[in-house]
Amino acid sequence: YNWRIRGENFAYVSSYNFPVAFSIVPNEDLSGQSVTLATPADGFIGNDSAITLNWNAISTADTYDLELTNTLSSNTITVVNETGLISTNYALSATELNDEGTYRWSVRALNATSETPMTTSTFQIDRTAPSTPVPSAPEDNASTNVATVGFEWAMGEVVGEVQSPVETVLELASDDSFTTLVQTYEVASGTTVQDHTFAEAGTYYWRLKAVDAASNESVFTTTRTLTIQ
Repeated sequence: YNWRIRGENFAYVSSYNFPVAFSIVPNEDLSGQSVTLATPADGFIGNDSAITLNWNAISTADTYDLELTNTLSSNTITVVNETGLISTNYALSATELNDEGTYRWSVRALNATSETPMTTSTFQIDRTAPSTPVPSAPEDNASTNVATVGFEWAMGEVVGEVQSPVETVLELASDDSFTTLVQTYEVASGTTVQDHTFAEAGTYYWRLKAVDAASNESVFTTTRTLTIQ
């Protein structure tokens, strides 16, 4: 590389200095370097049956070692232990991702004289549907002359080994088949109340379901009816 510099003000510029050269050369010693793990991102939660692990190449590396473990119910097993990989990705099959749990994957780079430390990342596989929320207010067939109504519910029982964050979906409709939706709310995990202001009087229908961070869904609650006078 070559670089140079000059001075400037509102009216004039100086001459450039003579170019200065420098070089970037590959570092053959891997011991002070580390592999960057690309995808899946650390902390990823999904219900996938196939995932490809990707990491960034190091130009002076010849091969890579990969280790994948899964921890479920405090029991850790080795799922993958591959050495001498040339590629910078590894496709996990449905067999290797057969179980739920917290997966930990580690990669190191090697050449003829040195190696990097292991770089580690984790992801979770969750395939258990969350429990259905339990609606509490307003009561079924309630009637009110107040336009703004607070919908309330309790979260269902937490189930499964991997307990992903769960949001609540509240659907409001003007027909009991929910063909004509008035509003859909996606309520963040930890919140069990949602206000809605109705623009017109009439009979409305509402229901709830739970969706976790791995995209597993509960069934909807029984539909409730609300009349705005």
